[in-house]
Amino acid sequence: MEEFTIPKPPRTNYLNAEYGLKSWLLTKDHKRIALLYLGAISFFFFIGSLYAMAIRLELLSPQADLVHLACHAQFRPDNPLFSSLQLGDGWLTVRDTYKLTLNCGLVTLSACDTGVNAVAPGDELIGLARGFLSAGSPSVLLSLWTVDDEATAQLMMKFYEDLSNTESPSKSLRRAQIKLLEEKSHPFFWSPFFLVGRW
Repeated sequence: MEEFTIPKPPRTNYLNAEYGLKSWLLTKDHKRIALLYLGAISFFFFIGSLYAMAIRLELLSPQADLVHLACHAQFRPDNPLFSSLQLGDGWLTVRDTYKLTLNCGLVTLSACDTGVNAVAPGDELIGLARGFLSAGSPSVLLSLWTVDDEATAQLMMKFYEDLSNTESPSKSLRRAQIKLLEEKSHPFFWSPFFLVGRW
């Protein structure tokens, strides 16, 4: 199977939405991530805490090659299609993600429990990953459990630093996890994130 890569700049447009989750920490690290791509991008979209709204995501995401959502998430086992991400103007559900048009190489859901799914008839998995894959993203980075804010910010910084050089999400995630493992040995900190789709 051919290895999946994300195109290097100048094609890279970075769409970032953050809401909650110690915004002082994420804002600082997201600025550092932005600087990795700033020198060679044709468009740069930053959506801060007050502007992380579904309408902006819908309007701006078709032009982004990377979509990063750092917010609160909830999984609804009673009705997985209503699992959602909390944005500035409310909850973005799995059903809402079906309306998005994504042309990006990667969506990162940097929040708690974003990779939790329910098994539907026919062994189909329903959760946030399915929504973003259906919207057009070939790969999604998700979490398996409640994540530590500081460790997640460190992991994301390491991930994007490596991704800006290697283009391979799977290799970049592996290297970022190994680096974080050296600092925080418990798997709770370094291993909650995984890739689905083409990685």
